Parts: sequence; C-alpha cells; structure tokens
Amino acid sequence: MNNFLALFLTLRWQDIVDILLVSYIVFRFYILIRGTNVFRVLIGIAFLWFFHRIAVFLGFIVTSWAIQGIWQLLLLLLLWYSEMKSGPSFRQKT
Repeated sequence: MNNFLALFLTLRWQDIVDILLVSYIVFRFYILIRGTNVFRVLIGIAFLWFFHRIAVFLGFIVTSWAIQGIWQLLLLLLLWYSEMKSGPSFRQKT
C-alpha cells in the first residue's frame, strides 16, 4: 500500500495529461475500427504477437520461428491486399 501511495504522489501533471491523451487516442481508434474486418485482423495480430512472446520466453525456438514466418506472410498479405483484390491491370496502347 505504501508503494502505491508513493507512486501516486510522484505523478506529475504531465504524466496525467499523457495518460489521458493516449487513452483518448486509443478510444477513438477503437471506435473507428469497431465492427469492421480490421478489428478482427488486429485481434488476430495481437494473439499472434502474444503467442510469439510466450514461445520466445519459454525458449521454443521452432515455434517462435514458425510464428515469425506466419507474421511475415501476414504482413505481406496486408501490404498488397488492395493489389491482389483488384487483380493485374493491363493498359492497352492505342
């Protein structure tokens, strides 16, 4: 209890403003993506990151390597999603 009180007493006004600002930004971002496919993708990325951290902590080398490969593939798919969706576009010279 004394540690919590000491921590609370050492807070500056900048710390409180910083916490409130970050909380507002995260809340607005959540409101923006709530109910969309992006939200499900972000939840999946968070789970992937969480399981990767556990694998690294426990020393599971092959598991962490496999998750890194999945992570890289997922990033490539996300980066080129719009190009893959529209397909190749060919211009005809006239």
